[in-house]
Amino acid sequence: MSSGRERLLDAAERLFVDRGFEDISQQQILNAAGQRNQSAIQYHFGGMPGLRAAVFERGLLRVNRRRVELLDLAELGGRSPTIHDVVDAMILPLAEYLESGEAGRRYLQHISGAMRDPGVRTSDMIVAHNDGLQRAHALLRRLLPDLPAAVLAIRLYTVTWTVVGGLSEWSAKGQHPERTRTFVADLRRMVVAMFTAPPPGPDER
Repeated sequence: MSSGRERLLDAAERLFVDRGFEDISQQQILNAAGQRNQSAIQYHFGGMPGLRAAVFERGLLRVNRRRVELLDLAELGGRSPTIHDVVDAMILPLAEYLESGEAGRRYLQHISGAMRDPGVRTSDMIVAHNDGLQRAHALLRRLLPDLPAAVLAIRLYTVTWTVVGGLSEWSAKGQHPERTRTFVADLRRMVVAMFTAPPPGPDER
């Protein structure tokens, strides 16, 4: 049986995905979690901002662990990771979580919604709990020495929205697993191409 804290996280995530962040009250979350203690959210999370952060972080920690595992494998025995290795470490943990079931689908939709909400500071949580992604970004800077830092920053921003948004929208449509695997394989190729494309010329800046 899940704990009261986990039930609150599950209920909040479902409601955030279905209705957004601003339209959900503490009472709605308590009711959805079957929680009669009116101070449960304050007790476990310190209030609604803490609950939002905890929902975000729960999935993020799982994704981060898998991302670190993939990067460790890519560097096993002193091997130098390739662009494909780094892109796989960025995308596959999210895709694998998506394929794991309902929790993964909700997480992708939740993080996509959080990124679109100006009132949710996802950047702070990513820095605090996503050392795997920071490690991937550092490897990209090393693997793409001729790409100007400003151009790489734009591409990282674009790739983040492409991957998270693409997987979220795909999951919302309930696609067949076989089609999802094809989608993810093509997404990996597209992201490699985005990173390795020539930078803009002087007349394009």
